Amino acid sequence: MKKLKKLVFNLTSVTIITAFIFLVSATSALAHYYAYGYSLYSMTYNLKTGGDWYFSEAAKNWGNAVGTNISQNGYSGNTARLASYSYNWYGQYAPKVSGGKTYAFDIRVNTRTLARDYGSDSGYASWQSIVSTATHEFGHAQFLNDLESGWGNASIMSYERNRDTIYKPQSHDITDIQNMR
Repeated sequence: MKKLKKLVFNLTSVTIITAFIFLVSATSALAHYYAYGYSLYSMTYNLKTGGDWYFSEAAKNWGNAVGTNISQNGYSGNTARLASYSYNWYGQYAPKVSGGKTYAFDIRVNTRTLARDYGSDSGYASWQSIVSTATHEFGHAQFLNDLESGWGNASIMSYERNRDTIYKPQSHDITDIQNMR
């Protein structure tokens, strides 16, 4: 009977340790996953206000880095907007969700806040900060989550990145997309 209890105890211990290791490794792999992305491979967007060149550059950045086909289409249900908003955010990705699946999204890039924090003496936002923000928001459409602290310039999804120098997906972003495919 003692041998049976010891065997059960050992099996239980091994099971708990294995489950813990699995949970820790699975959590770290999914930590950068955003549940309301749109597609890992292809998407269109309808440009609603200004910014054709900026959004086109952001789309090219993802195409060159991971092969995602992002293109402008006036009939797309996905929208992109470059405007001055009276909020403090740089950019916003707003998914439209039904039944747990994203069927469309709206991307907004805020030139007012970018000009305040990344502007020149002329009062305009730098082109790099606008492209960085648009590229970041397209990252959400590809299931990438925000990286809030400790990432610096290692990721386009990092809040801490310098938007004047980091405006293309970094190796960390590329690896995350490749791992999800």
